[in-house]
Amino acid sequence: MDTKIFYFSGTGNSLAVARDLASNIKGKVELVNIAKEIKKDKIEIKEGCIGIIYPVYFEGTPLIVSRFIDKIQANNGSYFFGIATYGGMAAGAIRHLSNKFKSRGLKLSSGFVIQMPGNYTPMYDVKSNDFQEKVFAKEKEKIAKIANIVNKREEHHLEKGSFVTNLIFTKIGHNIKSPKFPNQDKHFSSDEKCSSCGTCIKICPVNNIKLENGKPEWQHNCEQCFACFHWCPEKAIQCGSKTAKRGRYHHPEIELKDMLIKK
Repeated sequence: MDTKIFYFSGTGNSLAVARDLASNIKGKVELVNIAKEIKKDKIEIKEGCIGIIYPVYFEGTPLIVSRFIDKIQANNGSYFFGIATYGGMAAGAIRHLSNKFKSRGLKLSSGFVIQMPGNYTPMYDVKSNDFQEKVFAKEKEKIAKIANIVNKREEHHLEKGSFVTNLIFTKIGHNIKSPKFPNQDKHFSSDEKCSSCGTCIKICPVNNIKLENGKPEWQHNCEQCFACFHWCPEKAIQCGSKTAKRGRYHHPEIELKDMLIKK
């Protein structure tokens, strides 16, 4: 039975997880970038095993992933699984994904959460290399366990936080914050280090950035993936007043060319 894994990734964490999982899955496996698929009016899925891998945004599902699921045309007899990567807390992100599937008459058979280095730099600095290495080691251990479950097409409980964290951070917090995501790019800016290279334009999954007079301008259709911020080669993109003194992050096994989407 063929497997297709759809992923969404801003700094490479979820792509790295998708690759690691694919290397442990039996049979033919295809990786597909959700940012590329989302351009279609409808997304027909014929494979018997389908995975969705995505980062947790404010303890819930990214808007682009929700829109992707709304476009899915699939057989309910297929085996669906989800993996949410998180930096701080996953809370009810997998349950949130499951509810999206239910709204389409589909079932999420298993769901997992995997900690990866956080990248929400407006709130905290980049994690140390030592911390990252420990997290990556645990990720690979968990991927092996997830692969065993997926290979057997087993039903598995949906991993989630406590009732309180799910209620406060996902059901209430995410639902309040997520509609505001598109306009949160108002906090982005470029400083004097900007070389007008256009990397931010090429890396944006939703074509939300244009160059105006040689400088990036955000068009208020933001996904809050922070790809433009972390992949800028000059570290010229800032988000608020604190990020100029903080580091930048992308998964060490992922290169810029792996992230680019043909426009």
